[in-house]
Amino acid sequence: MIQSTVAQTVNIAADMIRRYRQEHGMKFKLQNQIHDAIMLELPLEEKEECKKMFRETMGAVKIPLGNGKFFQLGCDIDCYDRWGEKSKEQ
Repeated sequence: MIQSTVAQTVNIAADMIRRYRQEHGMKFKLQNQIHDAIMLELPLEEKEECKKMFRETMGAVKIPLGNGKFFQLGCDIDCYDRWGEKSKEQ
C-alpha cells in the first residue's frame, strides 16, 4: 500500500512538473519515471529552478490520512553532469 501511494504521488507530481514546464517556458525533458523517482534531462541554466520546482511540486501533493488530515512527502534531489558522474554542487 505504501509503495503504491508513493508511486501515485510521483504520478501526480510528474503531471504538475509537465504543467510547470509549459507555464514557465522551460526546456527540461522528463526522461523517466520509475516507482518513486523522476529523472529529468535539463540545460545547466535550469538546474536551480528545477530543484525548486521539485520541492514545490512534491510538497504540494497531499496524501489523505482520513479525518480531514493529510501527509505530504519531501524529496531527495541528486544531480549528475553525466551518467554516473554526480555533480560536486548539489
